[in-house]
Amino acid sequence: MNAVLQEAAPSETVVAFDWRNPRYAPIWARRMRMLAKLRDPERGQQYFHAMMQFYRAGNIDCMIDDWGVTVDPRNAGTVRPIMMPFILFPRQRDNIRWLWGKFKSQTDGIEVKSRDCGASWLAMAFAMCMCRLFHDVSFGFGSRKEDLVDRSGDPDCLFWKGRTFVKYLPREIRGPWDWKRNNAHKRTWFDDTNSNATGEAGDDIGRGGRKTMYFVDEFAFVERPKLVDAALSANTNCRIEISSVNGLGNTFAERARGGKIDRFDFDYHDDPRKCYVDTATGVKTPYPDFSERLAKLDPVVKASEYDRDFMASIEGVLIPQEWVQAAIGAAQKLGITSTGVRRVSWDIADAGKDKNTNIFRHGIELVDCEEWQGQEARMMDSVHRTFEFIDLHKASELYYDKDGMGAPASSMLAGVLMDRVKQNPKYRLSVTGFRGSGPVLDPEKKTPGTDRKNEDYLENQKAQSWMALRWRFWITYNAVTVPGYKYDPSEIISLNPRMKFLTKLTGELSQPTRTWSKTGKLMIDKTPDDVASPNLADGCMMAFAYQRPAMVFSDELLESL
Repeated sequence: MNAVLQEAAPSETVVAFDWRNPRYAPIWARRMRMLAKLRDPERGQQYFHAMMQFYRAGNIDCMIDDWGVTVDPRNAGTVRPIMMPFILFPRQRDNIRWLWGKFKSQTDGIEVKSRDCGASWLAMAFAMCMCRLFHDVSFGFGSRKEDLVDRSGDPDCLFWKGRTFVKYLPREIRGPWDWKRNNAHKRTWFDDTNSNATGEAGDDIGRGGRKTMYFVDEFAFVERPKLVDAALSANTNCRIEISSVNGLGNTFAERARGGKIDRFDFDYHDDPRKCYVDTATGVKTPYPDFSERLAKLDPVVKASEYDRDFMASIEGVLIPQEWVQAAIGAAQKLGITSTGVRRVSWDIADAGKDKNTNIFRHGIELVDCEEWQGQEARMMDSVHRTFEFIDLHKASELYYDKDGMGAPASSMLAGVLMDRVKQNPKYRLSVTGFRGSGPVLDPEKKTPGTDRKNEDYLENQKAQSWMALRWRFWITYNAVTVPGYKYDPSEIISLNPRMKFLTKLTGELSQPTRTWSKTGKLMIDKTPDDVASPNLADGCMMAFAYQRPAMVFSDELLESL
């Protein structure tokens, strides 16, 4: 099987492909070679069946790479072709594999996307491939307006994309499907597999019968989402909501931020047509032309439609997303080498939908993070996992959340630490329980950026540490964006651009908002509108938690000792 399909390996295309200046001739030539094998009188059928078996094993991304096309009418009048081979960039490939996982597990999913990332094309291409490969599957597509689902000759509508994708498949792959015979308004079907895709719009979404999988496009903009919710609850076990963000006042925002549904983020920084990766720093930076395009947008539009910031128009955001983005790779941008404390923070899950998180900080840099589902009965497993994370990064300090679920963790941590010291008397680890509900430290000192004392301005240590984190991001933003800005390098924060959960972390950092107690003290609301707790961001806050300034001794005093 692998020998038959070796030439069709998608990695051959991805590695050598220049996304900014694409050369499609080698792609078409490769497809012609594969097509010649399919039409070989002696071995063509063997090659075809092996290929289809390979695709049915879950390699839908390879099927799209091997045979799919996409169309961009904006290329008319330019040197680029209007119709192009559909070559998936890495994040698009991740998306197709994620959709396959949802199909197999029959579970819901949510896609939070930047504009113009190809999510609609991907959804239709996935559905068309699945209809061709599998018998008796049915896919549904819904959007807020009927014209966005299907309108004759309109390349912006969903079904035009799907039909175009199938139309240009080779006849061997396409099968007996025919544009005229197998299409009706908001419907396309495959005779040989008895599979189909149908579309609905507005309040009718979900009314058309049971589906194997249902896609709702731009769900944040559906006018009456509760009606759609009710209809789809009985329609499918696998519902995929795809949308750019539209503030907080909609069902999509509630579900995307609630933490109960598996979420996939499509960020424009992951699009190699728009951004490049600095090989030295790993930072993803927009190309000058795209950066200029973003600069012309209204800040709120940019934040919501490109940065996927649900809080874009919300007042009281503690750490604006613009500051967070400036901190990605800040150490490399500013030429600073991270040295100093090696600390792990552990935010402990306190409920079913929450997750445990570990964060590793080295000096000014947040280097690594991980998250996992945890329940009280498995607390010791989480303790051991945290110690493994500490060992991995050779950390010398551990901060853990001592409020709530942290109370029973204290004795377990102490027990494991004692066992390690018995095994190795030289083993050292400083363990500190962080009490966010506790009183502020240094109550008489002024809160940075204000003229008020800590005890008068801040409600508790949680507010104090979040404000300290905010201050770091503010200094970092100025250091990166303001020429000649004077700053103390030890006061900035840098986010490792290669972190696995970077996209999720950056979104969570802008979730907490400021509010005020009845006595006029600043408090932190981490879960506005009852969304999921920002566990990664909480871990970041603890890793950089407020600490009393180090004691400074004058030279005269040191000499007198």
